[in-house]
Amino acid sequence: MTPRFHLPIIFTLLLLQACTSPAPSEPVVLEPVAVCEPEIRVVEKEVVVGRMASDAVNALNEAARLAFVGDFAGAKELYEEILANQYGLHVDALALWGLANLALDRENPDYSREDAATVEKALSGRLSMSQDDPLQHEARLVLSTVKSLLIADRGKDTVVEENRLLRGELANREEAIDRLRELTVGQ
Repeated sequence: MTPRFHLPIIFTLLLLQACTSPAPSEPVVLEPVAVCEPEIRVVEKEVVVGRMASDAVNALNEAARLAFVGDFAGAKELYEEILANQYGLHVDALALWGLANLALDRENPDYSREDAATVEKALSGRLSMSQDDPLQHEARLVLSTVKSLLIADRGKDTVVEENRLLRGELANREEAIDRLRELTVGQ
């Protein structure tokens, strides 16, 4: 039985043997023929390739960095620029996710749940126009994340309101305890 780490070596040797032939005794002029070279097919529809991919990734990273340091306007502008460049469905989905995330950031002065809901609708529409896209499943995951962000934001409103009420009750109880101490010490 051959150990597992020997199988790749054996497979490689078999491939090399198939792609090479013994050296001829006298020089032979051969016409260029592609032997043992893989045929690579690139689907160009809506797929980000090469330099565009690195530009898109760099722009998405920069927009995320701007949002992290609090430059919400700069991040929003960069996300919108990414969308204007139409890199493809997957990049557009990530840029729209970034816009939704910005809209729902409570530290953002332009916080707007309505803007995030508009982004969700735009992403949903973009997905419906791209039925044959190979990256549609990944973009659907991004849409699900945007929907989850909206639901979580609504839930956060409830938590913030309950927290405000509880803090008010706690302040009232502390006042009552202080009055009881004064009455108790005063006796």
